[in-house]
Amino acid sequence: MLRRTLSKEDGQSVVLIGLMMVGLISGLGLVIDGGRAYAARRQSQNASDAICFAAARVLLVGGTEAQVLDVVDNYARSNQVASANDVTAYFLDKDGNQIGSPIGQNGGVPAGITGIRDTVVMRIQPYFISLIIGGAPVPVSTVTTCQTGPLTLTNNLLPMTVHNQDFQYGQDYQLQGAVQGPGSFQWTSYDCNPNNQDLEAYLTQVKSSGWVRKGDWVCANTGVMPSNSTKQALDAWLAQSALDRQWVIPVYDTLSASGSNLSYHIMGFALFQFDGYDLNASPKSVTGQFIKWVDYGPLDQPAICNVTGTDVCGVSLY
Repeated sequence: MLRRTLSKEDGQSVVLIGLMMVGLISGLGLVIDGGRAYAARRQSQNASDAICFAAARVLLVGGTEAQVLDVVDNYARSNQVASANDVTAYFLDKDGNQIGSPIGQNGGVPAGITGIRDTVVMRIQPYFISLIIGGAPVPVSTVTTCQTGPLTLTNNLLPMTVHNQDFQYGQDYQLQGAVQGPGSFQWTSYDCNPNNQDLEAYLTQVKSSGWVRKGDWVCANTGVMPSNSTKQALDAWLAQSALDRQWVIPVYDTLSASGSNLSYHIMGFALFQFDGYDLNASPKSVTGQFIKWVDYGPLDQPAICNVTGTDVCGVSLY
């Protein structure tokens, strides 16, 4: 009787061990195949991004539809996309609307085109999961949208401006200090109501500039305004890391009027790293390093890009 009971328990153990092995293999399969799927998605996204950037740049310099298609095909091959059928690209208008048939089937670039959207599909064959349940290759797809043209407006600018010049990377510039107009220190007042409280609010970003466009006239904030609140706001910026004290500011080319009526004509936008100030010295100054011209726009507002620019201005990854 005891022997028969032990024999039954041995049989139950075999069944349990078999079930556990299936579970372990399935779990291992999920880990390995899941990792391969993640790697395939990353590879697909890299390919999609590269195709989109390259095609948008060709479009930007006046390339034909055939030239754009050639770039799409070449970058697909160089990024290990298995087949031309695994890449589909479309032209976009300035509002991000898809225009026409897939690139290569329009008989030329349609009018008003400013962007590209492409979809890339990579396929992986599950290994462990296929051993257990079988299955066809699994598609992994990614989408990238690119818009071209320079930034034509931006929001939440810092309250200062600098005159247009050939900026050099890594060189210190006086963002304010070299007075360009009588009664001005190159502070700006985006609501044309210059005062110490507004200057502090702009510096602390409690108050926003609102949207400023190329070609707009921006009011000056007269005088140096070296109040304690201004210095405290600047000190708070200096307490941050270099990357965290980068400011987007408008760049102007001409002036109008003088004193409290002075205004700046905005011709573009630049990113500066704020590095220091001295509002008591002679000359009084706020200094920074030029990082780059701002030539990209918010991804959710592709319409700010125009068709006469020289670079890709926005990228959206899906």
